[in-house]
Amino acid sequence: MALLRLLVGCHIIGDFIFQSDKLCEKKKEGNKFLLCHSFLYTLPFLLLFFLVGTTWYYILCSLSFVFATHYAIDYWKIYEEKKQRDKLREEPKKDKQNPKQKDKQSDFWFFNIDQISHLVVLVIIWIIFRNCTINVYAINQFLKEAEIDISIEKIFNVLMVFLIILKPTSIFIDEFIKYLNISCDNDENDYFEKRTEANKESFKTDKKPGAYIGYLERILVVILSLMNVWSSIGFVLTAKSIARYKQLSDKNFAKKYLIGTLLSLSISLLTFAFYLL
Repeated sequence: MALLRLLVGCHIIGDFIFQSDKLCEKKKEGNKFLLCHSFLYTLPFLLLFFLVGTTWYYILCSLSFVFATHYAIDYWKIYEEKKQRDKLREEPKKDKQNPKQKDKQSDFWFFNIDQISHLVVLVIIWIIFRNCTINVYAINQFLKEAEIDISIEKIFNVLMVFLIILKPTSIFIDEFIKYLNISCDNDENDYFEKRTEANKESFKTDKKPGAYIGYLERILVVILSLMNVWSSIGFVLTAKSIARYKQLSDKNFAKKYLIGTLLSLSISLLTFAFYLL
């Protein structure tokens, strides 16, 4: 299980931390950017395979497998997303459902299929290396000599909890909220026009404040959980609700707010339980 947690951690670092929003968009435009992303994705696994203590042959084979599968999965995702949007653009009136809503639903499912596929690859790697021992004795010995009363495993687990609850969780919640949103613009052609590069900036909305509030909320939930002060989590949620009090009079916003908050809290607590309990 420890190795599987480390593999998931490497995936989070490679697919979310090492992939900027700009690179995420660029890899859809050219193969070289996708290759660049796949290479950066593989780097965290290099350190892990060294810690596993296997031979260079197995390290190179494993890294090649990680690189090739990640490239193939992302290439499929980009291809299918483009094909879906082209289909909606060409035949928007043949379906009763608004193309904007269908596009959001497709994005959500493609995101989940993409992540599940990567996790399946990680499970395969875990099965291959499950009998190997991760060599962290030297690191723990250094921490002990420095009079730091915590193991490298504990440090990594805490670090991974915070990495997961930030950007990956924010992206998942955003995709899920968009998937549930049934309100769309009436002008279907204008919608697709806004998805083009020339009008991308005008189509974007400023989501940074909301994202940062979500970050802080989940960080506080995890910190309070680490301190075993479970009752104080309610004060965090109360403070958030007070700040949004006027907006909660809108039923649609209230639904999104409640779903987003419960998802945020659930993912934070599940991640805490997976890595730290």
